[in-house]
Amino acid sequence: MPLLAGVALGIWLNAGSLTGSHARYGNVALGIMLVLYAAMGLSKLRFQVAPRNEKWVGGIVGVVTGVISASTGVQVIPSMPFIQAIGMEKDEFVQALGVFFTVATIALGFTLSSAGLLSSATALPGAVAMVFSFAGVFSGQAVRTRMPAESFRRWFLIAMILLGLYLGATAVYELYHA
Repeated sequence: MPLLAGVALGIWLNAGSLTGSHARYGNVALGIMLVLYAAMGLSKLRFQVAPRNEKWVGGIVGVVTGVISASTGVQVIPSMPFIQAIGMEKDEFVQALGVFFTVATIALGFTLSSAGLLSSATALPGAVAMVFSFAGVFSGQAVRTRMPAESFRRWFLIAMILLGLYLGATAVYELYHA
């Protein structure tokens, strides 16, 4: 629960980054976050959080994730390594991710709405993007079932690094050539 409350609080605290003068740096941060997440996944580095520390660490991780999410729209860092570090079983892990991403997305939606960035004009392109996102998820599941798990994981993380580098480089280029 502290993770969920923390992410909502972090998004609220950093809501100004969506519309403020630093909003243009969000894509740079997103690129960096994707590269960091994928590099951690490819490395042998694994974290563990003792059960007695889950609540307070979860609260901090939630706030940090919320602050990052308010700038980038992505709730992966540091929440994903934390959720992996508390040692859930596969089904618990998938459920926890679903609940976490739902809460974080709703909090981000409220923040976008209150900032005037989520309106009927932006809802249609967002809905179209969601359709393509779900198509990507289903395509990924089809590929995953036909590929050894470790190979799929490695290629997924390599693709994340490439995407992060592309997003970051494009954003930096636009910052200096705008």
